[in-house]
Amino acid sequence: EAQIRARMLDDGLVEAVVTLPDLLFYATPIPACVWVLRGPGHGTDQRVLLVDGRALGALKTRSQRVLQPDDIRRVHDVLRAFRGGGAPVEPGFCTVVSRAQLAARDDLLTPGLHIPIATPSQGPAGGLDADIAAYQAAAERSRLAASAVADAIAALRP
Repeated sequence: EAQIRARMLDDGLVEAVVTLPDLLFYATPIPACVWVLRGPGHGTDQRVLLVDGRALGALKTRSQRVLQPDDIRRVHDVLRAFRGGGAPVEPGFCTVVSRAQLAARDDLLTPGLHIPIATPSQGPAGGLDADIAAYQAAAERSRLAASAVADAIAALRP
């Protein structure tokens, strides 16, 4: 398996590897991978786009996840940018690796081994900074509501 993978990488046949979320297929409760291959003679680019889509999708039932149109579009957009000559890097989601980088990791094509980890402030909704701001705003609203209730109670007293 390792020799076949190395040969495919040397020949520039592997364009992208996308890890899909768990529960996407009925008989497969674990994440699946899609390999996007280049046909023979379609360039000698040995870079590979790696996408970690394990966090995509929404649970339809307790045992089935479905990809939403935005999830599909997100993967499509990074693949399209890569095909256009770009090198999309989104911590926690995708990166482009060279042949040398893959060789340094025994040619393993598991996206999670290569994709930079997203820090809390790089999260999809603003991360930790946004969470702190939302918490502070909610705490202020709670304080104001408690004050209004206390004033209303005080106004009811004779």
